[in-house]
Amino acid sequence: MSKCYLDGKNVDIKLLAGNILNDEILKKELMDGLLSENNIIKKNCFKTLELVSEENPFFYILARIILSICSKVNLIFIECIAIYLLANLTAVGEEK
Repeated sequence: MSKCYLDGKNVDIKLLAGNILNDEILKKELMDGLLSENNIIKKNCFKTLELVSEENPFFYILARIILSICSKVNLIFIECIAIYLLANLTAVGEEK
């Protein structure tokens, strides 16, 4: 079971997204969760990171972490997530 309760079906994605900037444990769990074999954890992690990438142009650390994961793991799924989240960060950064 995840320390941040990412394995629940009723996870509060907005609460997680609001806490990610100040919580290093949550940040690590979200990144690790993208590689989880548990589809609920994977989905909750993606949805949280998706929300953060859509709303916070200053979260470029996410881009570095995603690129780091992609360089270590050769999975199409992870590469697609990385492209999607980086596109969100780029769009939000240009708006602000």
